[in-house]
Amino acid sequence: MHKRLFGLLASAAIVFTACSGNSTPAPATASAPASQAPTAVATPAGSETPAASASAAGPDLTATDYFGKVTPAGKTGGTVVMAEWQSVAIFNPYYSNANTDFEVMTPSFDWTVTISEDLKYVPDLASNVPTVSNGGVVLNGSGMDVTWNLKKGMKWSDGSAITCADLQATWKWIMDPAQVGLPGGVVGWDQVTGIDGGTGTDCVMHFKSVYSAYLLMGSAILPKAYLESVPVKDAPTKLYTLAAPTKGVYSGPYIPTEIKPDAQITYVANPNWATIGYGADTSKNHAPYLDKLIMKYYGDAPTMIAGYRAGEIDMAQDLQDSDVQSVTDIPAGEKLIQDQLFNESFYFNTASFKKKYGATDGPQIARAIMEAVNVDAIIAGPLGGAVTRACSFVNPGLYYFKQENCIKYDPADAQAKLDALGWTKDPTTGIRTKGGVPINVDWCTTTRPYRGDAIRLAVAQMKQIGIDGTATSRPANPDVFGDWSTPPDTHCNTIHGNYDVVLHGFISSPDPTGSQLLYTTAGIPDNPPHTGQNEMRVSIPALDAAFATIAKSLDPSVIKDAMATVQDVYGSDQNDFELPLFNHTNLYLVSPHLHNFTGNPSTATSQWNVGDWWTDR
Repeated sequence: MHKRLFGLLASAAIVFTACSGNSTPAPATASAPASQAPTAVATPAGSETPAASASAAGPDLTATDYFGKVTPAGKTGGTVVMAEWQSVAIFNPYYSNANTDFEVMTPSFDWTVTISEDLKYVPDLASNVPTVSNGGVVLNGSGMDVTWNLKKGMKWSDGSAITCADLQATWKWIMDPAQVGLPGGVVGWDQVTGIDGGTGTDCVMHFKSVYSAYLLMGSAILPKAYLESVPVKDAPTKLYTLAAPTKGVYSGPYIPTEIKPDAQITYVANPNWATIGYGADTSKNHAPYLDKLIMKYYGDAPTMIAGYRAGEIDMAQDLQDSDVQSVTDIPAGEKLIQDQLFNESFYFNTASFKKKYGATDGPQIARAIMEAVNVDAIIAGPLGGAVTRACSFVNPGLYYFKQENCIKYDPADAQAKLDALGWTKDPTTGIRTKGGVPINVDWCTTTRPYRGDAIRLAVAQMKQIGIDGTATSRPANPDVFGDWSTPPDTHCNTIHGNYDVVLHGFISSPDPTGSQLLYTTAGIPDNPPHTGQNEMRVSIPALDAAFATIAKSLDPSVIKDAMATVQDVYGSDQNDFELPLFNHTNLYLVSPHLHNFTGNPSTATSQWNVGDWWTDR
């Protein structure tokens, strides 16, 4: 699976309203019912501190039950072997665009806050989660201040102290004019005017305006000295490289010693991690339990499953609903199935359609294709009926979800659209042409078998309306999801726009800003410095305006209204950029010898608590 990342913790970030101290709800699972959004309370003019406390009806977003379930190691030492079928492409958390990369980076990087498997905020490098109600977020005129209280005594893997100077250096590094290729862009970071704290651990981040998604910025802090050792312009290729991982400086429980893309990554315990641990309760801190951690790559899911059966690995991940029937022989106690905040869609390259078929015809051809895709047939066939239909990129469990109609399967109307545009069927081939130009669509996806089957079925379905096409499956990394440094002519590369339609996944974010760089012009990667995730090249003023409102508001009612506008556009004829297909669950295979593995439905990945893993063999 490929999970789009919009900020490291985008899939589990929560908006905290500075007006009332309330928080929008986080679903316990993807199917959890939405809670009522909190009511905003006005803040007196000129007041720096919000007047109201948190609503008694609102959930405590830090009340995880994880620490009541985790067990101290009954045995220390040993090796745990994780497995993936998609290989690593990048080891820098700010340049990655794929969940598979974050799975392997998470053991080596701790975040200011992380997300537990029950979707609660857990302090990681920080000692608490800053909110209005605990005084960590303070309104200051038209802006706001956020205080990150880092845990005292923390060290980098090289033995140097982790301080506010590192957080400040990370901000300056992100905002450096020489910086290019950040998939998450500089959204939010560009609102920061300064970070105080120096070499201490109480860091005050000053914002020039209210920025509702400040917790999306609770990602990895990078070490100041290591950042300054590499020119910013060279950072994509020389900072945290796959070829020389031991040159990097890390904060997580395990340090990579060797990276062999497509084969395996080997880690050893970080001797300085014992001062960090998880959560605010430092009594739970401990050294990493394992001597060694390995990530093994198999190339495809069936081979990985066979490796688990053979006892080669302790945990297999990146398996989904489509894999459930293939593992019925594996004991139920070794299978963990979780709901996902994750769906898959066909994404349309609007720039490509306009270039090939004209600014007027291109969008209409895309809409005709959407109507001619029999989504139910794809679910019943390649997915074996194991998934549910999706009608939106917003998970129904989120407080800002608005019910919109699914795009109707209507090949007759699709043909009428094409007829009206003057695209006529060739009497010999049956393919529509206009002015000698045939409609031929380039469909792309990754190497997952069901995805390849899905796009081949879609290509076949298009023949009924006179549209030709090709179906191509390419490796997720570096081809489909490679960053801007990927060779610009790489077929099916989404960031460079080398496709017409691509099939992959998206994680719903409880914070609406999580999708901002996918659907606004600010996220179009063609524009220097080539940041953002808008691979479809969507350019709709109403979407830009709605997301601008969302980013600047701390009132959940305003945010909900703006997200309703976004979903209205998405559910209208203006949508020539995305056809939602289905929702996912997640499947892990876990050895009974591996303890404290929890999985995680968010982009914090199942490695979120890897420092607590231990093996009894």
